[in-house]
Amino acid sequence: MRGQAEVNAVRDELERQLGRLIVLIAGQLENSKDHVASLKDTSAHLASVTNVSELREVVQSLISKNEMNERQTRDLEARLKEAQDQTSTLRQRLIQAEKLASLDPLTSVANRRRFEQFIAAAVNNSHADGTPLCLIMTDIDHFKKVNDTYGHAAGDRVLKGFADLLSQSVRKGDLVARFGGEEFAVVLPQTPMGDAFAIAERIRSIFELHGGSDESLVGEFGRLTASFGVAEIREGEPPSALIQRADQMLYEAKYKGRNRTMIWSSSSG
Repeated sequence: MRGQAEVNAVRDELERQLGRLIVLIAGQLENSKDHVASLKDTSAHLASVTNVSELREVVQSLISKNEMNERQTRDLEARLKEAQDQTSTLRQRLIQAEKLASLDPLTSVANRRRFEQFIAAAVNNSHADGTPLCLIMTDIDHFKKVNDTYGHAAGDRVLKGFADLLSQSVRKGDLVARFGGEEFAVVLPQTPMGDAFAIAERIRSIFELHGGSDESLVGEFGRLTASFGVAEIREGEPPSALIQRADQMLYEAKYKGRNRTMIWSSSSG
């Protein structure tokens, strides 16, 4: 993918820049070693000096070597500073590229790849800590009708409005992701089923009333609704099973008339 290609390119450039930094630091160390060795040679020479003329030559040689060492040190320090600045810039570019590579370009919520990474970590943490974890799967009802009636640009606006509403309705540690098409996933760490159901219902009600974060959508496209399926992690359950159960509840909501939230209960299987 284009976003990941940018991440890889910046990461490769950062590695090359770090290599240049290592070479410069090694050069600085070698220069210091050479200077120390030169001073030792000069000290040994001083021990054999027998007259003022020879002493003057030794002193002049020492001054020249010191001046050369200072020039080399200044040059290396300038190059090191430049390399450090370039490395810092590349690190910032890498952070930005990684962020962009994890987002859906239309809605600016997490993409499918980021969702899979996040839910895998969330499930592991839930099992390790014994904390609850819920997943909401949701999609916009009759979305194809919006596209067919008003065009894909209008459909994109509805998707963006819905995604914004989802993002505004969760906590900082939660994740909203575009799962595919008009379907979205909301991962809720440390959240029991009752709270997850309440979150889904609040989002559903707001979307029906206001059409997402942009209230003009209702006036422009008429009534918009969404369906929701919620499941809570079971002991030892992998992410795929949690996703499958939440998705099953979403389709149950669709089957029972849409614009509703269905939760996985003991009677669900």
